[in-house]
Amino acid sequence: MEWLKEAYKRTKWSSPFGTVYSTINIHELFVRTRLTKAQQYQVLAAFAEWGMEQEEEK
Repeated sequence: MEWLKEAYKRTKWSSPFGTVYSTINIHELFVRTRLTKAQQYQVLAAFAEWGMEQEEEK
């Protein structure tokens, strides 16, 4: 989750899909070997919730 937040904040032109894509490319081995599918869904859900909160604050 922290990787996603950092990647999203790094550039003002980030998009949610672009952030997920680039973060997965960088950390794919970790994600595949350390997180279950359920945990991966939880991270995506948490990122979506965090992202919606960021949009509400604008």
